[in-house]
Amino acid sequence: MLPMIGIIQLCGFLFLHIFLTNAISRFMAGTPLNPENLPNALAAVAEGDKKFRMNIAVALISHVSIIVLSGLLYLTFSPYKKSLEMTPRATPESIEEQQWIRMNPLNK
Repeated sequence: MLPMIGIIQLCGFLFLHIFLTNAISRFMAGTPLNPENLPNALAAVAEGDKKFRMNIAVALISHVSIIVLSGLLYLTFSPYKKSLEMTPRATPESIEEQQWIRMNPLNK
C-alpha cells in the first residue's frame, strides 16, 4: 500500500496527465467531423486513419486515467469520511434553535 503522500502525489500526476492527454487529443482531432457532409468527412478520416486511431487511443487513456483518479481520491479521503459523517447537518429546526439560544437572555 502506498503511503498517503505517495497517493496524493500520484493524484497530482494524474490530474496533469489528464490535462495533457486531453490537449493532445484535441490537437490530433483537428476540426470536428461535419455530419452534413458525410462523404467528405469519411474521406478525411480515411486519409488520416493512423492519426484518427492514435487520437482514439489517447482519449481512451485519458478516460481510464479519470477513473483511476476517482478511485485514488476515494482512497485518499476515506480516513476523513467518518469525521465528515459526524458533523451536524444544518436543518431548519437546528438553525432556529441556534438563533433562539443566541437571543435568549438567560444564556448570557
